[in-house]
Amino acid sequence: MSSKIIAVVISFNPNIEMLNAEYESIAFQVEKIIYIDNFSDNREIVRKWIEEKPKAVAIWMNSNEGVGVSQNAGIRLALAEGASHIIIFDQDSLVSNDFVEKLYYAEQLAINEGVNVGITGPIYVSHDDLYEYPIMSIEDGKFVRIPTNSFATYRKVSHIIASGSLIRREVFEKVGLLTESLFIGYMDHEYCFRSSYFGYDTIVTKVACMKHQLGDRQIILFGRKIGVYSPFRRYFDCRNTILIQKNEYLPKVFRRHYLKLIFGKFILSCLIGPNRLKQVKYCLIGFNDGLKGVHGKCTITNKK
Repeated sequence: MSSKIIAVVISFNPNIEMLNAEYESIAFQVEKIIYIDNFSDNREIVRKWIEEKPKAVAIWMNSNEGVGVSQNAGIRLALAEGASHIIIFDQDSLVSNDFVEKLYYAEQLAINEGVNVGITGPIYVSHDDLYEYPIMSIEDGKFVRIPTNSFATYRKVSHIIASGSLIRREVFEKVGLLTESLFIGYMDHEYCFRSSYFGYDTIVTKVACMKHQLGDRQIILFGRKIGVYSPFRRYFDCRNTILIQKNEYLPKVFRRHYLKLIFGKFILSCLIGPNRLKQVKYCLIGFNDGLKGVHGKCTITNKK
C-alpha cells in the first residue's frame, strides 16, 4: 500500500487482554496506533502496557471527555504526523491480518471506477456467534436493508459506524472533524452525511469483515440482534436523539426514524435493561436535557 495509515483507538477502562489482542491484530497493518485514554480507572495499567508497545503512542485525557473530543485529539495528531488515511477502532475491535489492506483495496477500486470515496467501512459480525449485522442505508427517501450478496466488492451507502472505518486525509481537511458536543452517539452517522454534503461518498466492502459488539450484552428480538446498554449510555441515546432533530446534515427520514426508534429503546430498557429504575431516570432526564438543548457531558454525574 502506497499510503500512511494511522489507527486511532479510544480506551476507557479497557480489558488489557482484549486491548492486547486488538493491538496484535492491527499493529503490523498500520504505521502507528494512537491511543486516547479517556481517564480510565486502570490508567496506570494501561500506561505501562502502552509503554511496552513499539507502535503505540498515547494521549491522556484529564477526564472522560466523550468520543468526539477524544477521537478528534487522535485525528489531529495523526494528521500532524502525515497520515494519508486514519482508521478508527473501538478498544475491543478484532480484525484479520489483511483487514486494512482490504479496506484500502476497496477504496482504491471504487476511486478508479469514478466514486469519490471519503469513508470506507467493513461488514460487521458479533464476537460470540458471528451474527452478521445488517447493512442499512437511506435510498429514495427511506431506510433499506442491503444484502451482502447484492453487490460484488463494494457498495455506496448513506452512513456507517465509526469503528473499523478508513477515512482519507482530505476528508478531514475539507469537511472538518467530528462533532464533539454530542459526547457519544450519532457522531459517526452525522460525519458520513456531512461528508456527503461536501461531495464524498461512503462505501461498504464485503471483502473486509470485523468482529464488533453492540451494547453491554445482546438479545434477539424479531430476528435481529439488539444491544442492551447501561443507563449512562441510554441517557445519551435519549438526549442526542432529540438534539439531532435540528441537525441540517442529517436527512429528515433519518432523524424521524431514530425519533420513533428511541421510544422503543426506552421501553426495552425499562423492561429488560440493567438497573431498570436507573434506566428510567437516565432516559427521562436525557429526554428533558435534549428538549432544553443541553450538550456535552451527562448532567446527572460528572464521574463518567
